[in-house]
Amino acid sequence: MTTIVLHKSTDRKFILIGTGYETPNKSNYIEPLYGSLHRNRNHCAMEMATVCDREGHISFISPEELIVLEIDGVSPSQIIV
Repeated sequence: MTTIVLHKSTDRKFILIGTGYETPNKSNYIEPLYGSLHRNRNHCAMEMATVCDREGHISFISPEELIVLEIDGVSPSQIIV
């Protein structure tokens, strides 16, 4: 299944590869409080979409910045009646 998305701010089209969560580098921060050597797991995960351009370059974009244009060549308005 191929999903084509539009990046709102740049007006560029991408192929949607998948979605998931990206964690900031702070997730690797070792909590020094009370001498704890456990990794700090109180980090904020951000939703991200993995997309690629026509040359195959992969990028990570916030899903709020994307609009689905077509799924397998069919627009969402034709699928959802």
